[in-house]
Amino acid sequence: MKKFLVIIMTMVLFITACSFVSCGNDTEGLNDAADYLFQMYKDKEEVTPADYEVLGQVTVDSIVYKVTWTIEGTDVIKVTEGSKTGFYTIDVPETSAEEISYKLIATISNEKGDTLTKEFSHKIPMYDLTTFEEYMAAVEGDNVTIQGTVVAINAKSRGNSRNHLFIADANTVGGYYSYQMDADPIADLKIEVGMTVEVTGPVSPYSGMQEIKGGTARIISEEKKDFAPVDITDLFTSGASLKNYVALPVTIKGVEIGSQELETASSQYLFFKLGEKTSYIRTYITDFPTTLNITVGENSSVSSEDKTAIDAKHAEHFGWKANVTGILVLYSDAPYLIPMTVDCFEYLAPIEKAPEVKVAEALELLSIKTFITENTTLELPLASSAHSDVKFAWAVDKEGYTIDKDGKIALTVSETPVELKFTVTATCGDKTGTKDITVKVTLPNVSIKEALELEDGSSVVLTGVVTSIKSA
Repeated sequence: MKKFLVIIMTMVLFITACSFVSCGNDTEGLNDAADYLFQMYKDKEEVTPADYEVLGQVTVDSIVYKVTWTIEGTDVIKVTEGSKTGFYTIDVPETSAEEISYKLIATISNEKGDTLTKEFSHKIPMYDLTTFEEYMAAVEGDNVTIQGTVVAINAKSRGNSRNHLFIADANTVGGYYSYQMDADPIADLKIEVGMTVEVTGPVSPYSGMQEIKGGTARIISEEKKDFAPVDITDLFTSGASLKNYVALPVTIKGVEIGSQELETASSQYLFFKLGEKTSYIRTYITDFPTTLNITVGENSSVSSEDKTAIDAKHAEHFGWKANVTGILVLYSDAPYLIPMTVDCFEYLAPIEKAPEVKVAEALELLSIKTFITENTTLELPLASSAHSDVKFAWAVDKEGYTIDKDGKIALTVSETPVELKFTVTATCGDKTGTKDITVKVTLPNVSIKEALELEDGSSVVLTGVVTSIKSA
């Protein structure tokens, strides 16, 4: 029988004398050890659908206290030696025909034979495989057991920020999202893409998605199956609900490649649109499924040549027609995709556009730094990054400021703030358009209101009165 071990602790915890108020003698140490053990396990999930491990000893002030575990209320659960030294395994039946309530009892003892006990109430859920329709109808806290084919994996052992499973339902076109699992799917559970797995855990809807949060997983079949991406082009264009397709590989065909937003490290977007609908591929590196070659750099920061390649190709193909493929996720019910491969965009051909359209797009995408807090030379672009045949000409509204032929202007900060209005004229062939951009040149002392309007990375000084402190 294949079992899954819920990893409750990854190391034996040693408690120093400073951890407790009373550490003066062995009796007090026994109380401290019992109290610590209780604090450790009192908030663990009540429902235990799979095997899990518990500590076999606690150390207080260099004294080891033995922990013995017994079960009360059923004889179907066994306590065995754990997979690691200093642990026990609580062996739970995987397919119970009924719900079973039981007490897990810890007996903590010292060398003199003194003992204390702590009790923890748990349940084994009745084994009842949840259909996809039942899963989608479940509400917060409902316990479900689902089966399906693994289509993608996030794993901390491969550089991801959390452990996730993306699973396709075996019987219908629907997806399961097992989010923030304790066990590493790859390192601990040996799960691979294509295997059939079973996940049990509580439903926890979030941001328009149905999720299983903190679920436990086990392999049902090691045979690997393929799962072709689902074409959701028509559904995306029509604005239909895509809740059923969360966690599945999907394809949207005939999109137009848009702009990028890469300045914020944790929110990096490659935009695309189809008709009136806009979405994006999110290339935040720790969200990538581990089908990509992710490497962990210094200071635990995550980097990837794959991400760089995706971003660069997207930038080179602004305005192209393309097909896009990735794992579907919802944010506030709006869909976006996580890339599964470097070739998440299939670039088809440039989309020919009229000069006036190019001018309008170039002006819409144009941005410059609008808050200057130190002496600098501002470099104004002379051509559009989106359309190379759109050229920019600049003017400034105040005397004493000069823009040279290369688009550079020297800005000096003084005691008196200065607002400059830059007017840019975009030209493509015989078509032109203009846009005004206000730039503030000031010392870095700003109001809260002004600070909220600043671009990321602006350097400012805020002065105010502290009204409350929410962290010690």
